[in-house]
Amino acid sequence: MKRILVLLLLLAASHVKAQRIYPYGGINDVKLLKATKIALPPSGKAAFPSAYSLKKYAPIAGDQYPYGECVPWALCYSALTIAESVRMQREDSTATTKAAFSPSFIYEQIKAKTDTNCADGSVMVSGLDIMKNIGSVRQTDFTYACGKTVDTKSIIQASSFKIKDYEQLTDSSGKLIESIKAAISSGNPVSFFMVVTPSFDQLFGKEYWTISEQDLAQKDDFIKNGNPKHIRIGWHGMCITGYDDTDQGGVLEILNSWSTGFGLRGYIKIKYTDFLKLYGGCFVMHLDDWEISKTFTFKAGVKILQSTGAGTPSSHEFTPKWFGPDDLQNSKISDFGNELLRVDTTFKELDQFRLLLKGNLPTYVYIVNYNSDTHEIDTLFPYNTISPFINSRNFLATIPSEDIPITINGASSSEFLTILYSQKQLSESDLLIKLKAPGHTYFENLESALSDRIIDFKSAQFDKTDGTFTVTMDGNKYILPIVVTIRH
Repeated sequence: MKRILVLLLLLAASHVKAQRIYPYGGINDVKLLKATKIALPPSGKAAFPSAYSLKKYAPIAGDQYPYGECVPWALCYSALTIAESVRMQREDSTATTKAAFSPSFIYEQIKAKTDTNCADGSVMVSGLDIMKNIGSVRQTDFTYACGKTVDTKSIIQASSFKIKDYEQLTDSSGKLIESIKAAISSGNPVSFFMVVTPSFDQLFGKEYWTISEQDLAQKDDFIKNGNPKHIRIGWHGMCITGYDDTDQGGVLEILNSWSTGFGLRGYIKIKYTDFLKLYGGCFVMHLDDWEISKTFTFKAGVKILQSTGAGTPSSHEFTPKWFGPDDLQNSKISDFGNELLRVDTTFKELDQFRLLLKGNLPTYVYIVNYNSDTHEIDTLFPYNTISPFINSRNFLATIPSEDIPITINGASSSEFLTILYSQKQLSESDLLIKLKAPGHTYFENLESALSDRIIDFKSAQFDKTDGTFTVTMDGNKYILPIVVTIRH
C-alpha cells in the first residue's frame, strides 16, 4: 500500500509541475527588426552536413518560471553559454550549467519601468544591444530573480563578456533554413522568437511539435487581431541548437526554458516548414576576442559567375588567373594595378556577373570597384542593411546576391574589383574618403588606407586551381586584399 501511495504522490507532483502556466515573454518590435543588420545568406552552391547539433555544448535546460524572461534565457543562458562552450570545446553539461550566463542581468536592463513583476516580456534586439554594449555576467554572480539591482560591480564584470556584434537571419530570399544550417554547422546557436499557440503547453514529455491547421488559424488571428478570444498565445523566445534533414523532411532542434520536463529533457523538434510559418525573428551573435588565438591561417578567394545579357542566369564560372610571379614574398598591393589577377575573358556591354566568395573562417568583407577609364570608385558591398560580417566557417557567399547581379556598362576599360577580407570591422565611409583622396593613384590610396594592417605577402600562397590565397593573420595584420581585373 505504501508503494502505491508513494507512486500516486509522485505522479500527482509530476502532473502539478506539468500544469504550470509559464509566461511567454517575447515582444515583436517590427521597427527594431527592420533596422537590424541582416546576415548575407549562404550561396546556393554551399553544402552543409545533413544533420548537426550543438547540444553537447549546451547547459542543462533551465526554468524561467515564474517570470516572463524567455528572451534573455534564449540569448544568455542558452545561446551565449553554448557559443562560449564551442569556443572552449567544453562538453560537460554540468560544468557548462555552472558557467551559464544570467538571464536576469539582461532582463533587468531591458524590461519596462512598470514591469515590477517581470511578467511583461522584452524585445530580443534590445537584449542583444545590452550584450554588445555592456556585456553579460554569470548566473552564479547574478542569480535568477525579479527586481535585482544592476550595480557597478556587475557592469564591470559584464565588460569582460561582450559580444562583438549580431545579425538577423531572414527568409527574404527563401534561405532562412540554409542560413540556420550555416550558423549551426559553424558552431553558432540561433536565438529566435516565434508565436506559440495553446498546443505548445501540451509538449511536456513529447519530442515533436506538429503544427495543425488550428494552430495556424490561431496564429493568423493573433497577428491580425491581437488576442480577442483570450486564449493562451503569444511571442516566445528560444534557442535553435541543431537541425536534421533526414528527420520528417527536416527538423530543427530547439532548447526551451521551461525545465527539463518540457519536451525531452527541455528540447523539442519542429519541422522546417512549420517553423517558417510561426517564427518572428532569428539572430546570430559573434563573440568578441575573449580567449582566441591571435595568430591563425586564413584561406579565401573569389570566382566570377558570368551571365550573358540582361536578366539571364549565371552561365559561366571563371577562376581569376594569376599573371604574377609564383613567389609572392615581394608582392605589394600596388602590383595588382598591373592586372596580375584577372579574369581571362573580355566581357560585353550589358553582361552581368556576380562574385562567389569563399573562406575558411568568419570574416568581414568589403568590396570596392575602381574603373580605369572614368576613375570612378563605387562600393559594391555591403549595401542597405546587409551586414559586412560573414559568420560561417568554410563559407560560400554570392555577392551582391543571387537575386541582384552587377551589370557591365560604359566604354571599353578595366574594372578593378577590390575585395577586402578583414578580421576586424572597417569604417566604410573612412575607407572611401581615403580611396578618393586627390593627388595619388587608386592603388597608392588603397595601400595608404590599409597601411600596416595588410597581411605580409611573404607568408602568402596562391592556389591556381581554385583561386584562393592562404595567408597568416594576427591581431595587427588582419586584412587580405584581393584585386581582380575584369576587362570589357
